[in-house]
Amino acid sequence: MLPVEPCNWQRQDAKGVWFPWYTWPFLHVLDSWDLRDCEVLELGGGWSTLWWASRAKKVLTIDNASNWVDGLRKVVPAHCRVELADTASAQLKLAQIQRWDVVIIDGFARSEALAEVMSLVKEGSVVIYDNSERMTQAQLEPLRYCERHSYPQPEHPDWRTDYWVVNTLKRWENRNFEEVHAYAKSFKWSDRQFQPGNPGATFGCPGRPPATAG
Repeated sequence: MLPVEPCNWQRQDAKGVWFPWYTWPFLHVLDSWDLRDCEVLELGGGWSTLWWASRAKKVLTIDNASNWVDGLRKVVPAHCRVELADTASAQLKLAQIQRWDVVIIDGFARSEALAEVMSLVKEGSVVIYDNSERMTQAQLEPLRYCERHSYPQPEHPDWRTDYWVVNTLKRWENRNFEEVHAYAKSFKWSDRQFQPGNPGATFGCPGRPPATAG
């Protein structure tokens, strides 16, 4: 058993798996994504971990609550790994083992995770952030060139779940190479991805929505 049962507000999908605790309009969109080939990083676990594990190819969940980590480890499938991290630096070290198709920021040390998010993603990745209404403009800076899609809860408009599609190639528009290259290096992208005429391979989660969604 997990430490806390789902609340009355939460819904189940068609297979009876509890949805993550995101706004309902975003859940409607999320439910339509094909995530079968996606590798997912979830920063902040819970019942949502079981949902992501039911949809994705691979899931790494990192949380700072030992009771949730212990509980999840007993029930998740083999392709889902759950790790304990009690500091922002420990969380980041675990997360940076690869670049992910989907990154969910919904746990502790959110500001620190967001500051380093570009070291966790690749071209075409999706970054999901719940309670995005709490974000400051400075915190949003790492995602400034990404496509933002925002979903407020109708009866609770001060609660939003947002996602961004990572599109680094947009940085070329109306910007010179020196500016883009300096910005990219500051977020630990490889130089190869920012050579003129050689943007690198196009990566991405097959289930990500089109740019016009949201």
